[in-house]
Amino acid sequence: MARKKSKKVKYKYEKAIISFFVFLLTTFIFVNKPYKNILNKKENETKNLSNEYHVEINEEVVLKEYTKNKRDINSISYDDYANLNLSKKKIESILEYKEYMGQINEIKELENIPYISSDDLSKISKVFKDASYKKYKRHNINKMTKKELKYLGLSNYDIKKIISYRKKYKIKNLIELEKIIGNKYNLKNIEF
Repeated sequence: MARKKSKKVKYKYEKAIISFFVFLLTTFIFVNKPYKNILNKKENETKNLSNEYHVEINEEVVLKEYTKNKRDINSISYDDYANLNLSKKKIESILEYKEYMGQINEIKELENIPYISSDDLSKISKVFKDASYKKYKRHNINKMTKKELKYLGLSNYDIKKIISYRKKYKIKNLIELEKIIGNKYNLKNIEF
């Protein structure tokens, strides 16, 4: 008797599983058809619109217009960078750098920002020019983070040397800083 019950239960489970799969298949086959028809109609409508108006957007024309009238690197906005096809992360990094440093004096400075490549710099230099006048916002080297030290153009090795020195002592002047990292950097925007 127990075997008959287990066979009946097994049969019911098999029947339920098969009917479930049949339900799924019919759902995908018949429900997706109307959506495909709707998508095809929309696609045809857009084709008709594009054929009707013959509108063509030429990105090169827009870029040429920008390159004729190069603008100051500090007068640019988020949208200007987005027009250069820079990623959101790169744009935010550049704007953060600009805010921290006070301004961007030369396009070459952007090399100090992580993730900015030489290709990005060439895109930017086609459209924008260096600052008309140079201004330096001063920062205390004893309080700067690793990222902020990187903004100054310091190498990772020199940044580590500065950070380890700061753990023991306070950097008091430029002479002391030059003893730590040498005089290979033009550090106009630091204070002690």
